[in-house]
Amino acid sequence: MILNRCIYGCCGLKSPEDCYEFGEMPREVAKLIALICLNTNNKTRALQALHRKLRKQLSYSEIKQAVDIFLKTHRPLEQYFFRETWAQLHYWDSTIAFNVMRAFQEENIPIIGVHDSFVVPEKEEDRLFMVMTKSYIELAQFEPVISKE
Repeated sequence: MILNRCIYGCCGLKSPEDCYEFGEMPREVAKLIALICLNTNNKTRALQALHRKLRKQLSYSEIKQAVDIFLKTHRPLEQYFFRETWAQLHYWDSTIAFNVMRAFQEENIPIIGVHDSFVVPEKEEDRLFMVMTKSYIELAQFEPVISKE
């Protein structure tokens, strides 16, 4: 996810290999915790939102413990949690996507944006990687981690 990596980079810090690996949390639960902690304006609201989403899987105290582990794991980013940081992060994400699509459009190369991914002709895969990397570095000032999945 661009969100945590981007924040680490903008703070001049190296991000963990996997921003969603903390405690014993399944990856999807960890991603939800990160997303909600970045999208709410206080911890109480974050816990309430997580409880609504996860109450069939985890008790409220387990959710609170998972959030505390997440916050401890990502302590260098604490100023970004519960601040509705999503607006800035989504702006960065959309700016990168726009720049990538514009570069391909200017060269009349077909490209389709799908959430935070792109579909291009197979022969343009290396070009896509290069354009994505360049756009990311221009905005975030550090190398992205891009997968072909």
